[in-house]
Amino acid sequence: MDADQVICLACGHNLDEPKLTEEEAAAAVAEAMKHKPLVIPPPYTYEDETADRSGAVNSIGWALVTACLLPVFGGSEWNIAVVNFWKLPDWQMMFDILAPGILGIVCIVLATASHGRARGVTMLVLMLIIFGTGLADDKVGTLKLQVPLDTTPTVSDASASTNENDPDAVPGEGEVAPGVPKATSKKEDVNIFYDKLGMKPGDHPVLVALFFLGWVGVVFGAKARLYRPDNIMAWLIGMVGGVFMILFWFMPSGGGMMLTTMTGALGSDLFLGIGLLLMFLLTVGASVCCFINTRRLRPSLMKKYSNLAVTFMVAGVMLSLVPAWGKVLYDETKSHHTKAKERYDKVKKSLPKA
Repeated sequence: MDADQVICLACGHNLDEPKLTEEEAAAAVAEAMKHKPLVIPPPYTYEDETADRSGAVNSIGWALVTACLLPVFGGSEWNIAVVNFWKLPDWQMMFDILAPGILGIVCIVLATASHGRARGVTMLVLMLIIFGTGLADDKVGTLKLQVPLDTTPTVSDASASTNENDPDAVPGEGEVAPGVPKATSKKEDVNIFYDKLGMKPGDHPVLVALFFLGWVGVVFGAKARLYRPDNIMAWLIGMVGGVFMILFWFMPSGGGMMLTTMTGALGSDLFLGIGLLLMFLLTVGASVCCFINTRRLRPSLMKKYSNLAVTFMVAGVMLSLVPAWGKVLYDETKSHHTKAKERYDKVKKSLPKA
């Protein structure tokens, strides 16, 4: 520049402008940032994000297929419902067993065959069909199995009066020898786990709706925030889902609420109570992660809280209901084993008399 030149014609720098100190420059940048929209780059590349989404859909698909193939406990034996599919009592039970299997296979296929909006719409339509069928028919989703009632074998005395003077008399057709236990069998449709829990979902539609909205809101909102941290709609959905999940535990329904059910189970069935306690802590923790995952956090914290929220929601079910259901199966198996042994001993003692 020439000695008398004050503006650089190459870059436009003005030598007469006052030079700001570091504090003044930082304050100017902070003031400008207040009026500048928050733009956070996605934490994943396009390829990594696509692979992560496909992996999540594939995991959901295998989980649903596994649920369809697992044995169920009804009556006094283990049975695989898919193997005995045509022996199921009604079409509602067939639908309950078949629906997650079909949805799981579709998820596994779509995990690699499709992605993006087309895959999401397909899965959403199938999910709405399943839930719509459950709303249209009360028996869909109840998962009731035929369980034998607790009946004690009765000792026949029908022929005792007629044959009391003739011990060698042979009972007629349809009669039972005196002193021989008479077998009786009665069954009823019941869901053992709901009975142990003390709350049937069909009797508490408000709680079911709150849990469904809370689950979808937290998982969908947190997962969307993971992919698009600056998305306002994802942040709002996560916040609303957290509110619904809190209401699920504290909303009175049918004379009680889930929190009192949990505390009551801790006194009556410790295993079930501990499972519900874990579910309470993890689901509430997921809601808290959504609440503190504000839009002005560092991107690393946004990603951390989003991952924690999804992990807590999934673990809240896996670490609570699954072990509790396993405890119910163990208790029922032990109970039926004891009943079978008692009946065997009783029949064995009556064989000489028979």
